[in-house]
Amino acid sequence: MSKVKRYEFFGNIGEYSIEIFVGDNINEIADEYGKVYKVEQSDIDRLKFNEASVIHLENKQIHQDKVVGLIPKNIKDSTVWHESLHLAWYYLDILGVDVDYENHEVLAYTQEHVAKNIFECIAKYKKATTKKRKTK
Repeated sequence: MSKVKRYEFFGNIGEYSIEIFVGDNINEIADEYGKVYKVEQSDIDRLKFNEASVIHLENKQIHQDKVVGLIPKNIKDSTVWHESLHLAWYYLDILGVDVDYENHEVLAYTQEHVAKNIFECIAKYKKATTKKRKTK
């Protein structure tokens, strides 16, 4: 059984959501992501070279978009902020919000919200996996 946990936030706004996979390391996370979304092995292997990754999945058959973050539990705070910018940008793009120098505040607020959620997901993951190890 995988130690990777999936968390979703923003709920589904229309057909759109953000999903975070958190695990001990990027290799386990990429493998779990590949199983869930039936991704080509070459794409999974490419993800394993990164400290963390963000993917925009578009399913035109069922009209559903999803933004997925692959986040190791020991990620640096600066990388969380980096990845949260990608997640926020994709999310706003999916919703049709154009971000430029005149309205970048919406991106800043969205990035802040995403980063807070990522930190919360990491904390939940660490708490859940720490409890399991103590009970073994």
